[in-house]
Amino acid sequence: MKKFISIILSAVILLSLFSCSDSQNQNQSDTAPSGELKSINSRGFSFSNNFGTKDGFYYFTENTEIGKNLYGMHLMYVDYATKKEIYLCSDSGCKHDSEKCSSVFSADEFGFDSIPFVYDDHLYVLSRDYDNDDTVSLDYFAGNDTSSDVQPQSNNAKIYCMELDGSSRQKIFDFPENSTVTKEVFAEGDNLWFVTKNLKFKKEDNATYITSSDKALCKYSISQNKITEQIPIYFDDNVNYQVIGCSDTKFVLSGIAYPDNMSQTDILKLNDDQWHEAYKNSKTVYATLDITNREKNEILKHSNNKLNITDAVEGQYLYVSDEKGGINKIDLETGEQSVLTDLKQNYIYFSIGDTLCCTSTGDEKDESLYFVDIETGKVSRSTLTKKSLGWQLTILAYTDTHALAVYDYDAIANDDDSYEINQYKYALIAKEDLYNSKENFEPISMAGKGRE
Repeated sequence: MKKFISIILSAVILLSLFSCSDSQNQNQSDTAPSGELKSINSRGFSFSNNFGTKDGFYYFTENTEIGKNLYGMHLMYVDYATKKEIYLCSDSGCKHDSEKCSSVFSADEFGFDSIPFVYDDHLYVLSRDYDNDDTVSLDYFAGNDTSSDVQPQSNNAKIYCMELDGSSRQKIFDFPENSTVTKEVFAEGDNLWFVTKNLKFKKEDNATYITSSDKALCKYSISQNKITEQIPIYFDDNVNYQVIGCSDTKFVLSGIAYPDNMSQTDILKLNDDQWHEAYKNSKTVYATLDITNREKNEILKHSNNKLNITDAVEGQYLYVSDEKGGINKIDLETGEQSVLTDLKQNYIYFSIGDTLCCTSTGDEKDESLYFVDIETGKVSRSTLTKKSLGWQLTILAYTDTHALAVYDYDAIANDDDSYEINQYKYALIAKEDLYNSKENFEPISMAGKGRE
């Protein structure tokens, strides 16, 4: 966890909206076997307000003014067969500027950080706002306010369900008030699993410290339309665990054990230099939590001497970058460790089924993507970059054979060496061409600005 500090001019009031339902992996649309967990959304993609299937790609645009007195976002769809992007709306004459349009999602109802996903041939939206967990907000107008606990106002999270074309949208479930739902979504038969937590706002002098409590895995039954089970993921080891994946009947957890049993608030009070020192003396703990018996089993603990330790979960294995260079492979059943590769460019950007995508952190000029076969450890270096600016490719989604990438920009250079992006240009590329640096992009006809 890297401490992030945001500065605002008024006291912090956070809203939490959440909506979700049937879901799927980044490249699959089948259901998950009963009793066997399946990850629905992928960690590590450029932004996670999107979802890829074998046929296309759903994503929410950034929130903006989209009509008269209407602020919100559009749900877009990229169709792989036609290579076209469309507003998720079947009305050919629609201007997509009112809530009558099925592609329009107002910010008031759906928040600013909603997530689309597909499961069992239905499209769902997890309606939510940013939760700002583990942040500090500074209030310049707080005066000499004394220390106090602050209970924020919050809208409850929600689940919406609709057809794959966006029609027949309906709210199907409200999460309990004042609970926050994170972006991780998992499936298991008729059930969807979410991570919920309560945010705690503690105000001291001119700062408000935002931490979480009562974190739990919630099992939502689609057929019964209710939460049927909750599994706490707070333990006695003073580690704030995150859910990073799943394997068979187990969730995979990761958290940082700071020295001297430092609490979340203690960490947030540190300045950057103090935090770096505390992090270097901390340990990252990996564990599994079995949904059949609720047993937690520690798998791995390593020192955080460097700041670029990354990980991914695929199948029965956990992959962790080594601070000395390389990637280690850990069997989640036995705990057995082996070296997958000694690749120095071992920052794990994301995983795509049978392949890890890695980047370099030590060489700012290296814009390559490194693809590591998780079975053999073979590395393929892709030197393909965005066409006009030469920046690193952004991978948005994948299928069994192709990847969807931001491969170019329509950009205007500013006087300060920055760029104003008018449009993000999408393209499909065969995985083999991507891995072998063959510039065989298949451009998508864009309907809007896109997003990266």
